[in-house]
Amino acid sequence: MRRYIKELIKDGLTMLKSILITGSLAFFFLLSCKGQQSTANTDSTTMEILVKDNYGGHNTEQFLVIKDQRSLSEFFGVFNRTRKPGLPIPKIDFSKELVIVWSPGEENVNSGLKIKSRTGKNLILRKTKSKKNTELTAITRPVTVYKLPIHAESVVIE
Repeated sequence: MRRYIKELIKDGLTMLKSILITGSLAFFFLLSCKGQQSTANTDSTTMEILVKDNYGGHNTEQFLVIKDQRSLSEFFGVFNRTRKPGLPIPKIDFSKELVIVWSPGEENVNSGLKIKSRTGKNLILRKTKSKKNTELTAITRPVTVYKLPIHAESVVIE
């Protein structure tokens, strides 16, 4: 009986040892993975997506530039009417950043905005569409809320 218990303890310790080694290797592997880490972008004109939703936009194209907290609160008040619970209003430092809200209207492809160029006092944005060509897709009314640093007096969309 004692020998049997000793063998069980020995087998249990061997199994525990192998589990700890495997777990440690997996932990260090995940810790060293660079794929999930974000990299700092040195370009000061980057657009950060705050909210992207396929439902909540308008039937026709709409483009808003928000430069104060009150306007942002009003937008989220309307945007959150059909959401329970609503999305939280992001905290923005409007002395350094502005918010762009873009709804391309009803569509059946993914679209977005990218910075095309900065010329003098204008920031020019370009519309992008996904290259997926599917036959059967749902028609959505997407809306995307971007945050970007203030570098221009006016924002132009092409």
